[in-house]
Amino acid sequence: NTNHEHESRITNTNHEHDPKVRKLHRRIRCFVGPWCYNGEEIQGGGEGIRTIVLAAVLAWVFVAPVFAGVRGTQWGISKAEVERIEEKRPKEQADDRLVYEDVLAGLETEVTYLFNHRGELYSIEYDFHMELPFMTHAIRQFDRISRILRGNYGPPTGGGAYPDKEKRIGALALERPIVEKWTKDGVTSIVHTLKTLKGSGGYKHTLAYAHKGLKDEYQRFCKEKQMEKF
Repeated sequence: NTNHEHESRITNTNHEHDPKVRKLHRRIRCFVGPWCYNGEEIQGGGEGIRTIVLAAVLAWVFVAPVFAGVRGTQWGISKAEVERIEEKRPKEQADDRLVYEDVLAGLETEVTYLFNHRGELYSIEYDFHMELPFMTHAIRQFDRISRILRGNYGPPTGGGAYPDKEKRIGALALERPIVEKWTKDGVTSIVHTLKTLKGSGGYKHTLAYAHKGLKDEYQRFCKEKQMEKF
């Protein structure tokens, strides 16, 4: 694969798995054929009904959000749908996750899909393998992915990614993380991080995409379940 293909793999989006898109297709098929209501076909109707249905469909198209994930996914899809998209067996799996191996921009990485209590995809995390345990190498690797992300999303809108290399070295030496943040489509948070592993002298390089609403809801759910134990 070329580097361009690797870059597309990191940031690729796809809407065809979105249940709202599938429902829209049903509505349009109903509209051009039999009359319909709420996506279900019915018989009869007239020009007034046709006008009302058309207005409702157009309003739905232009107002309702479509939540795109990455790697050809959509936020909220199931584990079975992720497995069909990946087309290979996961390295690991549990009730709340699927883990795959991949190579992105020439870097080996683990790809973890995270699912909430309803089995809905809410986050995709890349954990990049650190080939050499040296600070300068870690920073170069971080910058390689940073360039791809900046090319797709523009300058970071948050985080503490110091533009000066000496400051980055100082931050890592003091065990402070280097972080870049973006928000995509108003619903997807993107967090790119390089941090020192305390006690080991190594470094951890990650990239996390998450649907903000689904992630926040799941965190509240987990907190409530914990509080039920007291």
